Amino acid sequence: MIGEHDMESGILGGYVDFMRRTHPEAPIAGVYRAEGLFRDAENLRQRMGDAQFFAALNKDTGSGRGWGELEAGWDAERFEIAVVAEPTSDERSQLIGALVSKFFGSYDTQAGGRGEAFISLDKGLSVISKHAASLGYDAPILFLDELILWLASHAADLRFVHQEGQKLAKLVEAQMPDRPVPVISFIARQRDLRELIGDAVPGADRLNFGDALGHWEGRFHTITLEDRNLPLIAEKRVLKCKSDTARQELTAAFEQTSKIRESVMNVLLTSEGDRQMFRRVYPFSPALVQTLIAVSSVLQRERTALKVMVQLLVEQRDTLKVGDIVPVGDLFDVIAHGDEAFSQEMAIHFENAKRLYHQKLLPVLEKQHNTRWDDVDQLESDDAKRVAFHNDDRLIKTLLLAGLVPEVEPLRALNAERLAALNHGTIKTPIAGREGQEVLRRCRSWVSAGVGEILIGEGANPTISVKLSGVDTESIIEQARREDNQGNRVRRVRQMLLASWDPGRG
Repeated sequence: MIGEHDMESGILGGYVDFMRRTHPEAPIAGVYRAEGLFRDAENLRQRMGDAQFFAALNKDTGSGRGWGELEAGWDAERFEIAVVAEPTSDERSQLIGALVSKFFGSYDTQAGGRGEAFISLDKGLSVISKHAASLGYDAPILFLDELILWLASHAADLRFVHQEGQKLAKLVEAQMPDRPVPVISFIARQRDLRELIGDAVPGADRLNFGDALGHWEGRFHTITLEDRNLPLIAEKRVLKCKSDTARQELTAAFEQTSKIRESVMNVLLTSEGDRQMFRRVYPFSPALVQTLIAVSSVLQRERTALKVMVQLLVEQRDTLKVGDIVPVGDLFDVIAHGDEAFSQEMAIHFENAKRLYHQKLLPVLEKQHNTRWDDVDQLESDDAKRVAFHNDDRLIKTLLLAGLVPEVEPLRALNAERLAALNHGTIKTPIAGREGQEVLRRCRSWVSAGVGEILIGEGANPTISVKLSGVDTESIIEQARREDNQGNRVRRVRQMLLASWDPGRG
């Protein structure tokens, strides 16, 4: 619907375009007002006879209206060719103009978005129902994906939104009962139009619009896509195998991958997932999908979960191997750059996370690995130095994600073992099962390097978290340490004693 002139041009004109591609041999559906005009012209031609009809039609031609050679005289052959020509053709348009000018001045030929005027939507839906039935279809199905966004783009013109919006009811309730097959419509509701009208519209108009919107919406059934539907949608739209051979190869790789330790598998599955769900989203994990849903819910619509999954695959097309699992830490780069968060509070959290990463965490990694981030990207994808740097980078970014959405199950009460499991395959140790100990060692090394925002609890398997704060308290405390010396302590004690001394009491 984006860019269309009105509902008729988008829906009726879109149907004609589709049918001309699918059934080029079939007659054009009579949704254009010109179709009725041509029928009237044919009847008039039969009454007048060809000689008199074409003489009147050709009267005063060559008036310099810009058609050039097309303004040659009309005859039976040219007339019949123009009648069956494509709706957007010059020949057809010139015939319409000639007929209206010479015979049918009462026709409204003001063009819609496709160069010709359409009949009303209600009549047009009846026409396409009959047309589809004549071609053997059980029902035409309209997927109106951008309809609501199209209306939203005209939010400043309340009259237009009200005029076009009320036509939505025609998709469900027909004034004309002659629809031999049903017209089925799916409308994606990306936004609530009530939110787009704004405070500039007077209260009474806004209230009337809200009532009208409720009337339109009441005519439709609502299908809610829930978070639990994402794995199935991703399997069909993002992770569809190109061939049976590819499917068999991925299935074999998943069967091998699923033999990992039970403790790791439990972390990747979460309490809501199972192995069937894992296979659907593979090479992603249910833990990554759950984290992605939580993060996407606080971001703008432009960064939906499916788009993030596609972007992850595109960015890793040169490094991701069959059998690998996409680490959860890889989400950070995709979701924390380039998007604005919905709430001001969440926007501050995202900004604090990015600031902490670039000002403290990344410099520590560069120092430990004795290389710069820019230089790492220039190395080969399988270079040992690059792999080691990115492995640590993923752990840090997983901690930052836990700081952004701490309530999501995979990132709740994060410890070293869970951190290693969420990034399975990132950390490797000579003895299997020691990955958690290695992750804990690295986290403690970052704290020792001056990253006080990483908080490590007590015990053999302590919790690990990141404090996202806009104030760098560690630097303030560090700068204040120079004031803590013997001389200042003695002076402070004397000030306290002097302040508490009462001369009257001796």
